[in-house]
Amino acid sequence: MKRRDFFAIFALVGSAAFGSGCKSKATTQSEIAAQNVDRLLKLVAERHVDSMPRALPAAAKKLGPPLEKVPAKFVEMRDKTDDLRASKRSFFAVVDPTGTVTWVDESNWKVEGRVLSVGFPSVQEVLDGKLPWSRGTGRFGGDPEDALIFMDAAPIKDDGGKIAGALVCAWEAIDVATDLQSQILTEMGMESADPNVHNKVKEQRKKQMEQPDVWVAIFRGKVLYMPEDAYQPLLDSAKQLDLLGKTQNGKFVGTFDVVNSGWGVAAARIPSMGDGVGVAVFRHKS
Repeated sequence: MKRRDFFAIFALVGSAAFGSGCKSKATTQSEIAAQNVDRLLKLVAERHVDSMPRALPAAAKKLGPPLEKVPAKFVEMRDKTDDLRASKRSFFAVVDPTGTVTWVDESNWKVEGRVLSVGFPSVQEVLDGKLPWSRGTGRFGGDPEDALIFMDAAPIKDDGGKIAGALVCAWEAIDVATDLQSQILTEMGMESADPNVHNKVKEQRKKQMEQPDVWVAIFRGKVLYMPEDAYQPLLDSAKQLDLLGKTQNGKFVGTFDVVNSGWGVAAARIPSMGDGVGVAVFRHKS
């Protein structure tokens, strides 16, 4: 049985199964969650907030027209540039002067032919020549109203300085949460790895069962974005926390209940990603 499947069943037993230590465990987990949030804020800054303003314009300057030759140039450049290679993103794309996507580097994003200049003001600002680099949020037409994609853009110019298109970098909110959660879980796994090869499988399974459940969310206003396999009762309870209000004056650290089970939570805003945007970590240990 998978660890999270086990937890889902265990949590439904009810409050009678939890002793007086439940609250103290939740408090401990909230303190660790606060450390996780600090780590994630640093990662977001290094791999997206700080790197893209320097990396994207620098790359775009080397990708002059014709646009049909830009993809091959960019792929080679991306693989040799630390900022681009290490950056967290859902996809990189090239758009023409009308804002229409002519190429995307991730095949699972079927966005070629879609127009970005309407749903993403940051792209239009660059195409209009107003800014040498722009960051903003938006969504594709037809997406739910609460869909959220962070979009950076930089102009691609010809030798005469005329704008021929733009290089864009997109990071979808659910992908952000998934990327950051994967990072935290990877670091947890490395910390708990047993260098002893004897009984390694048995010991690792035991340690896996002892690991806390950890989930990461991105929030904007009252909307939460979590990995697609997020535990639904956790999502329902987390939505009631009002993380936007609780982070108004800085980082929030606290506890809350999910199906009568105590969880720790920490959250903080990321102003550079937009108004009312932040990251939260939820932790539970049986």
